[in-house]
Parts: sequence; C-alpha cells; structure tokens
Amino acid sequence: MLKRIKISGFLCVLSFSLFLLFSCNEKPTDLGFSLLYDTITIVGTSNSEYQYITGAESFLNRESLFNIGAMFIGKSDSIKAISFLRFSRLPDSLKSFKIDSVSLTLFPLRYAYGDTNNGVFSFRIQPIVKYWSNKTNWDSIYDASGNTDFFDAKVLGNFNQRLKLQDTMPEIKMLLDVSLVDDWLKFQPDTVDPWGLALIPEENSSIINLFSSQMVTETRLRPILRIYFVNKEGKPDSVTSRSNIESSYIDSDKPDPYSLTFQGGIIYRPKLKFDFTKIPKNSSVHKAELEIWLNRSKSRFGNAYVDSILFAADYRDRRIDSVPYRSIFGFRFQNSNKYLFPALAQLIESWVRGNGTGEIVLSLDGLNSYRKLDRYTFYNINDQDTNLVPKLRIIYSIRPQLKK
Repeated sequence: MLKRIKISGFLCVLSFSLFLLFSCNEKPTDLGFSLLYDTITIVGTSNSEYQYITGAESFLNRESLFNIGAMFIGKSDSIKAISFLRFSRLPDSLKSFKIDSVSLTLFPLRYAYGDTNNGVFSFRIQPIVKYWSNKTNWDSIYDASGNTDFFDAKVLGNFNQRLKLQDTMPEIKMLLDVSLVDDWLKFQPDTVDPWGLALIPEENSSIINLFSSQMVTETRLRPILRIYFVNKEGKPDSVTSRSNIESSYIDSDKPDPYSLTFQGGIIYRPKLKFDFTKIPKNSSVHKAELEIWLNRSKSRFGNAYVDSILFAADYRDRRIDSVPYRSIFGFRFQNSNKYLFPALAQLIESWVRGNGTGEIVLSLDGLNSYRKLDRYTFYNINDQDTNLVPKLRIIYSIRPQLKK
C-alpha cells in the first residue's frame, strides 16, 4: 500500500514539472520581448580609481549673527568679535529728572574660546552713531585699514575680568557714563533710531566669551539697561530697558583657500567639487559614501565638545544662506577623527543624470554653526598621507535599454 502511494506521489510531481516546462517554453509576447535585456552590469568604484573629487576649497561667507540667541565679545589670537546692542525708546519723562547712574547687565553662557585658564577678558562700551541692520557685516563696519565711522570715540564704560566658566554663569554688570541718556533723548525725535551700544574687545584680550541674547523663536535672557534717577517725590527710581536687537561681527585670519576648513561665526565654509562624467547617465547609484578625516593639529576648539554631526549641503543655483536643494548628514566615529557621510547615493545619481558635476558645502549641525567659533580643518585631497585624504566609494549599475 505504502509503495503504491509513493509511486502515485512521484507521478504527480513529474506531471506538474512537465506542465511547467512546456508552459514556459513559449515565446514572449511583443510587450514582454521589448523588456528583455542581456545583462546588468554592477560596478564598484572609488576616487582612488577615477578622480571623482576634482577640487576642495574654503571660502568666506560673511553673515550677520543677528538675534540668534547668543553674541560674542572678545579677542583671541587672530579672531576678534564685537557685538552691537539696540534698545527700545526711552520715556521722554526722563528729561525732567537728574540721572544718578546707568548700568548694563549681560548674561554669560558657558562657551568660551581662547586662553580660558590664564587669559584676559577685556572690552569697552562705545556709543554707535550710525544706523545698522541685519545687512550690516564686518566689511561694512571696518574698511580695509581697520578704520570705522560707526562709533563715537567716547568710551562709556569697560569690563576687565576673566569669567569663571561653570554650569550656571552669574550675570555681569557695568556702570556707564550717564551722558548716554541725554544723548539718546536728543536723538529720539528722529524717525530712524540710530543709537545703540558697541561692545569692543581691548587689544590685550585673549578670550572670547559667549553671551545670551534675543532669539525670535525662544524666550532668552538678553542685555538689560537700567537707568537710576530721583523721581518727583524725591525717591530713588529706575527705568529698565531690554535690548531689542543684538548682532555679532567677527573677523579672523583666512585659512588656506585650498584647505577644507569650517569655522563658525565668521563664517568659513569648506566645499568639495565632484565630476561623475565617467559614470554612464543611465546608471542607478545604489550606494555612495564619503569619508573625511579631521586634522586636529590644524584645528582650534573652545571649551565645548567636538561636534559629532556634520551636514553636506547641495545648494546648486541657490544662495549659500538659503535652504539647500538637499542636505545629508554625516557622523564622527566614536573616539575617532573620521567622519562618514553614508547616504550620498540619491544626490550623486541626480548629478549623474544632469551634467555629471556637483559640489557640496560642509557645515555643523544647526545653531552650532553660529554659536561656536571652533575651526575644523580636514585633510584635503592633496595631502601626503593617502590614508587620510577624502575617500568616495560608489556602487552603481547600468540600467538596461529597451530592445527595439
């Protein structure tokens, strides 16, 4: 009985196999025939095989750090940071009172750049006598010789004390010349408010400190101006004005234009250029990753951590300060100087389908691009140590063509 069942089962499998064999032996339809292809070519390539990375450079993109929630004051090595403050209009009633004193209060943040152990933090306050806006930058304040007509020569106050960096930073307060109030009250009939305070580092300063300031999307501590006077009843009184606008302007020595250097606040940006004309236009890019190495010997950092996240932005024909066409993140390996951008396939495929060329601009994550002065210098494509130069690896296939 068992033998008969086995034979029957074998005959069923054999019959089914013969059915499939003869069923699949027919020629394809006209539609199916046009989709047939001979082979699909899978290609693995890198910039060690072809010069896909054709250029690397750093460029200066001066931006006004305008109401970004933080402002810089100080000087360290070749970096100089000044800040402008503008306050709301003062009450006209102050004209009737004798001003006893004026104070300016600032709120330090923990980040600092420079010799924070033994250095000097020193700056002065001068009145601004020229209108400024979010379009103002370092080059519009100072000419090529370092001269400016933005400030009155009069010094209203100064600060000279190294700040102790801690998790909770105490406020700092400075007394200002009371003539400031009289001058501002004279300007108030103007339709455009030109006044403000410039916080300018002294030449002996070797530290740049970061201070809290206004930001549109957040409620943050910001500079406070207090005016003390005696009121009509003969009692001490005061008026408080918080800054409406704060802006920082920063200058620094220029990095080698052929290096890969990013520096926040100033702002230097690194750019990589690519040429993929060796890859056929009808290719599908399945995997593409870029590896770059941080050169710590040429980098400079403040007292904050080294960022683990970078962004590579493709701006194409858009302005560098606008939203990029596409942005891809990269990360730093733990306890390493290597950064990897693991997901460039889609971006590179779009370049391949276009004219075969493209470029990316590197930056830090979000506001770290503006609230830190750290300089990141990466090994460039022409560095002698080939183990540390940028490496691009690509896997792609050539799409089959429709047969005619």
